[in-house]
Amino acid sequence: MVDRIISALLALGLASMIWFQTRNRNIETLARVAIPLEISIPKEKEGDFIINLRSKPNVEASFHGSPRLIREVELRLKRDDFRIKLGISIPPERQLENFWEEQLTVEADSLPLLPPGVSVTLDDRSNRISFLVTRIVERELPVRLLADSGTALPDLILDPASVTVRGPKEVLQNALFIPTVAMQVNSQPGSPFRLPPSIPIATEIDGKQVVSTPSTVGIRQPARPQKTYEIPDVPVAFLYSPNLGLKPRFINDRDAKVTVRVRGPNQDQPPVVYAFVDLTKSRFLSGLTTEPLLILPPPDFQLVQEEIKKVGIELLPETVTKPPTTPIKP
Repeated sequence: MVDRIISALLALGLASMIWFQTRNRNIETLARVAIPLEISIPKEKEGDFIINLRSKPNVEASFHGSPRLIREVELRLKRDDFRIKLGISIPPERQLENFWEEQLTVEADSLPLLPPGVSVTLDDRSNRISFLVTRIVERELPVRLLADSGTALPDLILDPASVTVRGPKEVLQNALFIPTVAMQVNSQPGSPFRLPPSIPIATEIDGKQVVSTPSTVGIRQPARPQKTYEIPDVPVAFLYSPNLGLKPRFINDRDAKVTVRVRGPNQDQPPVVYAFVDLTKSRFLSGLTTEPLLILPPPDFQLVQEEIKKVGIELLPETVTKPPTTPIKP
């Protein structure tokens, strides 16, 4: 009788071992998989608060199940549709605070629905999540132009002079201005100052992310004081090609010089102005003719007189065998 009981127990133990080994061969483990984590706040508060995770934005998990089920989990992970999504509330007593820190523990039931027969184990070191809730505000701030270190800038006008900045209240409540990104300036001695049409506004204040509207500002130099200059006895030159075959001269000596009035930036010396008769754009015959007098002021200056004066000239056939004199050009 005792022998039969011992034999039955041995058979049961052997069968259990065979079942356990067979079951283990049919179970796979997908270990230490990083599951992306998203923490959200109520929609009605999305414009007033943001969440910054203090730890990594994922939770490590291990999955156990049959090979077929584990392959199904792997496919979902590759499609990036397997995420942990958690929502938090904003307690009334916190709604006026600039920021506060919270911590939560992610449980296995927070994961998306798994196929039946798959179990999951969360890593105890990664499922405790710390995050910072920051209050967001808007302020109108003046814009300050920032240049390379050691670069002296002339007086410049920013358009617009101030912008709407959105960011953490702890930063904006004490901010006096928002800078632009550093403007690259050609600082070589004697080189002209080149001004970009616009420049982006910085996206950080004191290392904290902010957003400005608009995101760029225009740059221009202020209008310089204007002055009208009357420049007497400006010599009039002839502009012509050596192939003209004719020699121009003024009928009256008084047409060889002209008084010019221009308006432009205020400066100590009057600007250099050129006056000439252009004989390059038409075909001419020898004889008398009248041609308009063209005035060329320097940049930033405008001609004040409205009427275009005409001068009388005579075109004589070239009788000199030596090469013609190089034309005078403005």
